[in-house]
Amino acid sequence: MQIAITRFPGFCKMVERAIAIAESAAEEFPDKKVYTLGRLAHNDRVSERLSKKGISVALSPEELTAGDVLVISAHGAPPSVYAASAKRGIIVRDATCPNIVK
Repeated sequence: MQIAITRFPGFCKMVERAIAIAESAAEEFPDKKVYTLGRLAHNDRVSERLSKKGISVALSPEELTAGDVLVISAHGAPPSVYAASAKRGIIVRDATCPNIVK
């Protein structure tokens, strides 16, 4: 068996974009709670960095209240998440990868 290791380790560009969108949301809405729908990257350092910026992880929109901000990860979310967010008055920042079919 051969194992190939890339010369360019790191996240894909769309995960990097999702992280940047979450950080921008925290700056844009300093007086609001900002959440990501699940972890944006399976990386403890990234999770810790986002947490230090006041960005928390939620597993569903039902955990948020009106006026909170929810960042959808690069992996996207089902239509029910968008509908529940709208119904609850949640501000959504969609970081879904453009290559993901909605």
